[in-house]
Amino acid sequence: MEYSSENDINTEPVNIDDATETSSGILDTNTSLTTLRDTITTLDALMTTLFKYLEPLFPIDSDPSLEAEQLFDSLLSTFLLHILPTYHSCHTQFLVFKTSQSHPLFLDKFISLLIERSLNPTISNIS
Repeated sequence: MEYSSENDINTEPVNIDDATETSSGILDTNTSLTTLRDTITTLDALMTTLFKYLEPLFPIDSDPSLEAEQLFDSLLSTFLLHILPTYHSCHTQFLVFKTSQSHPLFLDKFISLLIERSLNPTISNIS
C-alpha cells in the first residue's frame, strides 16, 4: 500500500480559512501551503536555536547548576501554563521532554508534574 497523507493519522488537514480566499472566490491553496511551509521552517529554526542555547546549560553527565535548575523550573511553568493547554500543540513540548532527560532531578520534577496533573480531576486539560 502506498503512503498517503490522507490515511496518516498523524497528519492533520491543512485548515484553509477565509484569509486564503482570492477575490474571484477560489481558494488559493498554493499560498496557504507556502505560508504553512514558511511557518514550519521558522518554527524548526527557532527550536534548533533553543536547543543550541540550552545544550551547554544542561550537560548530561554533570550535576545541574543553580541557573539550570531555575531555567528548568521556568520551562516547567511555561509548559504547564502555556504549552499543555494549547490545543493541537504538537512539537513545542519536545523542548521540555529533551531538557528533562538531562538529569534525574529534572526528570523526577517533570514526571511528578505530569502525575499530579493527571490525577487532579479539578484541572481541565484545555483552557
